[in-house]
Amino acid sequence: MCTSILAGKKATGEGLIIIARDEDFDENNWNKYLKPMRAPQYVTDDNCVRDGKWQLGNGLKVPVPSKKLRYCSCPDAVGSLEASCSVGDHYYFEERGFNEKNVMMSATNSMEINAKAREADGVVPVGIEESIILTLILPQAETALEAVRLLGHYVEEYGAMEANGIAIADKKEIWYMEIGSGHHWIAVRIPQECYLVIANCMRIRNIDLDDTENVQCSKGLYDFTVEKHLLDEPCRNCFDFAGAFGYYGKSGENPDPYYNVDRLWLAQHMLTPSRKQEIRQEEYPLFLEPDDSITVEKVAEVLRAGYAGTPLENLSTRPIGVARTAESHILTMDASMPEGLEGMMWQTVGTPLGCPFMPIYPFMESLPDAYALGNSEYDGNSAYWRFRGLFSAASCMGEAASEEIRSMWKCQEEELFRQFGTFRHSLRKLAADDAEQAKEYMQAYSMGILLRMMEKAERKQKELFTRMSKI
Repeated sequence: MCTSILAGKKATGEGLIIIARDEDFDENNWNKYLKPMRAPQYVTDDNCVRDGKWQLGNGLKVPVPSKKLRYCSCPDAVGSLEASCSVGDHYYFEERGFNEKNVMMSATNSMEINAKAREADGVVPVGIEESIILTLILPQAETALEAVRLLGHYVEEYGAMEANGIAIADKKEIWYMEIGSGHHWIAVRIPQECYLVIANCMRIRNIDLDDTENVQCSKGLYDFTVEKHLLDEPCRNCFDFAGAFGYYGKSGENPDPYYNVDRLWLAQHMLTPSRKQEIRQEEYPLFLEPDDSITVEKVAEVLRAGYAGTPLENLSTRPIGVARTAESHILTMDASMPEGLEGMMWQTVGTPLGCPFMPIYPFMESLPDAYALGNSEYDGNSAYWRFRGLFSAASCMGEAASEEIRSMWKCQEEELFRQFGTFRHSLRKLAADDAEQAKEYMQAYSMGILLRMMEKAERKQKELFTRMSKI
């Protein structure tokens, strides 16, 4: 139930690589924790290892990896309670993060498998699923391509429990991967001058399977598709993975034919307005070049977008920005920055409709305790509930209060974007003299903003509660 935006370094104008996503949930209150850089579970928790096997949160057992890369993530607050196995402190649905080799990942966009593909290669009861993908891959992958191949190996070896879209990048490139059935997958490298938008439907079409520099896929994918008659006119050099394993927008299997295509149209309309596209087409281009350079600010705008002022204003009920988003992230990589300072995360806590995107240095060793407190019941000590509580209070007070909160966070976010532009230049100069001090400065900067924004939310929430009590 998510929307993602991936942008190559030439599409951003500043040499940034961007992968971003709204992690949408099926209910409004769903607390997420922010976890700092740390060792993988099989290093820190012996209870999850038995006879050389690592048992992940959903019960899948795999050989203990030889690599032990540190990584950061954003797991569910209730992950260890929901895990199907009871050993260890399992993080569940870690969703986004960096590892110490500057590989960044956002996982996943949930998708559906069509009936024919599901019959030909059904999902497995315990295997690869969204809840464990980041946990499994980031501690091992030293490049984005290695991450793709590693995840593909696990899908083929153990099977998948569901269909998913996954974004993976490093300092050099972005790969977008789709798991289409129990054991088949495909991945494409994003052209540097282009962006890609993903909703909750498979997107990879018209791909040359022989272009191994830009395409990776499961063993025997094309032959399997032909053998199982998953395409009416299969073509190896213009392969339609989405058509074989997913479904087109208005197919009979789709209960809501516009749930995905409306969001695809909206994002492309915002990023490439010069391209006049009809609403509610069967499909939209996989890769597009933007009219203007894609900035972090523009990505944030798209992740909050609704249909006001567009032909879909009175038609669509599923915008990109929704109140039930558990968290939203914009991960960036700037290869021009000094070593150790290339990555940055812009993160909301809860829906981006009620929280600013805050800059977080991925390699922080610690974060404010409040960002890993509480569950899905209100807790005044939890950062999630500071932001969520303010958003909910304003919503209950009506549109005027909601607009007041939106305006407050908009002004605050614009200031953060301006500050960070200047801050990057200062970091470059500082790193030239003392690289370690620059990293410490970056951590202190992120820590200060996280504390300040939480305090700002608490003060405003108290103000609204006081006003409510006078009504």
